[in-house]
This record gives sequence, C-alpha cells and structure tokens, in this order.
Amino acid sequence: MSSGVRLEKIKRPGGLYWFALELIRSDEDGVWLRGAIGSRWEAPHDSGVLPMPVVVLLATGRPWVAWWVADPADPRLEIDVCLPPEPTPTGWRYIDLELDPIRHETPTTCGTPTTCGTPSTCGTPSTCGTPSTGGNSSTCGNSSTCETPTGDETPTAREDWRRSEDDAVHEGPIRYGYEFRVEIEDWDEYEEACRAGWMSAEDAALARTTAHELAEALRRGDEPWQQRGWRLLCARPGREGAHRPPAA
Repeated sequence: MSSGVRLEKIKRPGGLYWFALELIRSDEDGVWLRGAIGSRWEAPHDSGVLPMPVVVLLATGRPWVAWWVADPADPRLEIDVCLPPEPTPTGWRYIDLELDPIRHETPTTCGTPTTCGTPSTCGTPSTCGTPSTGGNSSTCGNSSTCETPTGDETPTAREDWRRSEDDAVHEGPIRYGYEFRVEIEDWDEYEEACRAGWMSAEDAALARTTAHELAEALRRGDEPWQQRGWRLLCARPGREGAHRPPAA
C-alpha cells in the first residue's frame, strides 16, 4: 500500500517548492514516487494541484531527480540536476542546480511501449507522463566554467560562448515508435546563479558534468530506468509491484 511523502525542491534564492506524492516502490533504481491527478503542490508565491499524474525517481548520493511528464503536446522525461536528495521526516528534499536535461517524445506510431493502453486506431497514440516541474526554456549550451563573457563581446559572440556542439538540441532517430529530441534547459538561470554567488564553483562544476552525462544518457535511451518510469506511470495504482529495499 502506498504511503504519502512530501517532496521538497529548494531553488536558490527562489525558496521552497513542494509536492504531495506517494511512495510506490523502492528498487535497484532508487525510490519511485507518484503524484496522482489532484495532488497538491505549493511554490513561494503560488499553489495548486497536479492536472495529470507524475512519476519521480530519486536516490541518495545521486545528483539528479527524474520526472516523467505527460503534457499531451510534449510528453517528456525531465531531469532536475541537483545536490543529492536527502531524506526528511516527511519525505525527501533536494537543492536544485538549475540545469535540466530533457528528452521530448513525439508520438509517431500506435502501440508503443511508452503509451498508456492500446490505441484503438493506428493514429497518434495517447501518452502518459507528468506536468512540468517548473523553470523555463532557454538556449542550450554553456562554457566549461562558471564565468561570464566580458561586456565588450558582441551578442553573437556571447551566444557562441553559450552554445557548443555537444550541448545543441539533439534530434534523435525513431525509437519504440517515437521520435525524440534532447536538450539542456535553463542555462540562463544557471549563469545568473553563478554570477550572483548563489552556487559555489564546486556545485557549478557538478551541475555541468551531470547535465552533460544525463543528456547523453537520454540521447541513448538504453538505460532500463527510463522505460521503467513510463511503465510505472501507466500502471494502475496498486499494480506497480511490491516494495523492495534499494540494492546496497
């Protein structure tokens, strides 16, 4: 039987965001949480309920949290790069490091593993996932340090500084009946946090390294936890599998 947990996300200096979720299982991938439609969330200056279900994966000692997002217009797997999550008396908490590798899925055929149910026609299948966890879209790419360009650089030069071939939006081949693209979002917020001193040089380096590694993992799409998240999201509540302790 699932149990309620509170997942807290701290943005510096933005404050505390939290989500009322349920623990659905623990396994070798980490701790899996679900947010049903109507689950509460709260931000420093707003609050509401989830308009669609969510699944979240996290683990202690790992500097990222995965969110499966069911936006019908943009089903996606979002990664919050962060300091490793820590347990709290009511659930989990992590400090966001701004960068968000995202794999956007575009349905192209029916009957694929990442759809919920079996489509009745061979049109575009319905997908499942979770609502966006916040942040905004920005250009991809960044330099290898947490420094900012000098003021005498032209806008074009600054844009070149921000982008690199490795960070550009990656258009992927069709996999499992889907086309996909991968990008790293929120470089603007990352750069601002570096300039303002809200993020240490050590944390900034961790954010960059983790974002690039996870973006590559999302491009490959071959790690079992990625498809496992979609399957858990599609499972009926109570049918996700038995609770098991994480592997040592």
